[in-house]
Amino acid sequence: MNKKRLFIGIIVILGIITGVAVFIKNQNKNEEKEVLNIQYNLFKEEYEEKYNCIKEKVAMKKGYVYQFDWEVTLSTGTCKLDVKDAGEKNLWEKEVSNDKPLEESCKLQSDMEGDANIQMSINKETEGKIKFVVTERKL
Repeated sequence: MNKKRLFIGIIVILGIITGVAVFIKNQNKNEEKEVLNIQYNLFKEEYEEKYNCIKEKVAMKKGYVYQFDWEVTLSTGTCKLDVKDAGEKNLWEKEVSNDKPLEESCKLQSDMEGDANIQMSINKETEGKIKFVVTERKL
């Protein structure tokens, strides 16, 4: 009788351990990881032609979705924002001006692995703040 109880106890403990392991694995699946967090403060008196296009890169992987949280406020000028995948396929773009600020989140994913190119084009009248955070999450 004691052997039977011991056997049942071991089976129950193994079941609990397996359940906890599966739960932990599923929790980690949906974790978001911040991969980029940048803020630019633009001043028209500091403008130089060679900096009219600001570029950043984010390594994109298959099986992941990337959330871009944008916050752009300009007091003067304009800014064109775009995101392209490693194959130069346009994934997202927006035009921002002082009368049209941007506070937006967008979720993007690519069909290919590689660096996504984030480009911010400004002019000599552009003054304000560009901030964006990119997080990744496994599908």
